[in-house]
Amino acid sequence: MLKHTAAAAAIVAFTLSPALVRLPAPDFRARPLFAQEAFAKDLGRNAKLADAASINEDLIDAALGGKADKVAEKVAAIRTALPMLRPLLDAPTFDALARELTTMEQAMAGKDLPAIALASVEAYRIIEGATDPAQRPAPIEVAMLDYSGFKLSILAARPTAEWVAIGATAKDSDSNWSALAKKSATPASAIWLQRSRTV
Repeated sequence: MLKHTAAAAAIVAFTLSPALVRLPAPDFRARPLFAQEAFAKDLGRNAKLADAASINEDLIDAALGGKADKVAEKVAAIRTALPMLRPLLDAPTFDALARELTTMEQAMAGKDLPAIALASVEAYRIIEGATDPAQRPAPIEVAMLDYSGFKLSILAARPTAEWVAIGATAKDSDSNWSALAKKSATPASAIWLQRSRTV
């Protein structure tokens, strides 16, 4: 379910426009030296954030699979990565991420995998939201659709249905679908996107 949701979101992103599939190579020759350095720095920042987001994806997958040892390993990996993320994030964003990690660690004491997964999916959202939109290979809405898919999977796996949270998450997902449709380059891709929502 989790991998299917993430894969579906990625397929949507790269089907929307040929421009997303054939991104032009950076033309460093056309940039002054200081601009080259800034551009490379931005790419490096996004790559580091993407790595941190990926740890959370793996954690969520492990939590949904009931793999407590793997979850503990990923929580530890996030703790290790946190100091390296500090210079990449503004203070409020870093503090929000640190709070989610603290929640994960506290939930680890009780082996509450669903609670860990919920904190992890919020950490994923925080990290993806901090990336530079101009340097992303796909629109931010794609990551937010992944976020919604992950969160719905987690909420559905809990013993008691949390309908308010499920409804709010579904509404966010719908908003991101709509925003993504507006970014589609052609009427045909917009129609395809609309049809894919019912699959």
